[in-house]
This record gives sequence, C-alpha cells and structure tokens, in this order.
Amino acid sequence: MTLRSALGAITAKFRRSNPPASAPAPVVAAVKPRQPEPDLVGTLLGEHKQLRALMKGILDEAKRKSFDRARARLSDFETLVDHHLGFEDRNLYAALKRELPSHAGNVQRCQAELEGVRRELRLVAQVCPAQGPWPSNALVSMSKLFDRLKERLSYEEMALFPVYRALGDDREITDKTQIFDRSFNARLKANGQQRA
Repeated sequence: MTLRSALGAITAKFRRSNPPASAPAPVVAAVKPRQPEPDLVGTLLGEHKQLRALMKGILDEAKRKSFDRARARLSDFETLVDHHLGFEDRNLYAALKRELPSHAGNVQRCQAELEGVRRELRLVAQVCPAQGPWPSNALVSMSKLFDRLKERLSYEEMALFPVYRALGDDREITDKTQIFDRSFNARLKANGQQRA
C-alpha cells in the first residue's frame, strides 16, 4: 500500500464514522436594546436656565459690591458658556446643518454670532480686576452683554428648538424653518446686518 492509498483509506474511514457537520451557526452579536437618545432640547433648556441664573447672580453680587462672589460666579458662567456652546455645536447645529442643508448658511451665522458673544464675554471678564471693585463701565458692558445673551437664549427656544424638534416631519419642518428664517432675518435687520 502506498502512502497515498493509505491516506485515502484513513480519510474515507474518518468520513464514514464522522458525517460532515452542518455549517456552524453564524455568530450573532448580542443585540443591545437601543438606549434612548438624550433629550437634547431638554438638556439645552436646563443649561439656559442655569445661564440665566448665573447672569442674574453675577449682576446681583456685583451690585451688592460682593466682587469675590461675582468673580466666582463669572468663572462658573464662562465655564458653562464654553461647555454649552460646544455641546450646541456638536449636537444641535450639526444636526440642523446635516438635515437642513438649504439652511446651513443661517445656521452658520447663528454659530458665528455665538462665537462673537463668547469673545465679548472674555473681553468684559478681563476688564474685571482679580482684586477689588469692578469698574462701573465693566458692569454696564456686562449687563448689556447679558441682555443680548438672554435675548439670544429666547431666540433659540422660540425658533431653533422647534426646528430641531420637527426634523423628520416634512410638513412641520417647512412651517418651522419659515419661522426660523423670518426671525433670523429680523434679528439681522435689528442688528444692522444684511443676509449673506
């Protein structure tokens, strides 16, 4: 018997005693139940409430001449503004640009406006000395900035958030984006700007 015939006989015997197994079952990864997505608008509304409370607290403390407390609140405010704007950029504005490409220009201008507010906040905060009272012009500038920021928060709540919530509903999104466009253009006109 040759080596080849011996191997053939062993293979044949092995096949008879061990019939071929059916194909192994496919490996299926365990499917995790889908976790509910966080309520983006609810999170942003909660942060808006915190921002408004901090703005009020900063001005109240400064008016009472409690500048150390006002400085601490201002530091908390700057931290929250940075977090909030980053969260909006990554979530709200990214979704609006992706889902509404025809409105991407207006969304981009909304983001640019917020960056301007952030820069102005840093400038006003720099005018407030680390020790001692704040100059009266810093308090006036901060108060005006906070008024604009409160108006901006209201704009987001009245125009942007309804658009975000309507994503996926073609009929409702048309109504909401018209409101968004009208209110955005009115804001530009009120600030002496033209739509690009």
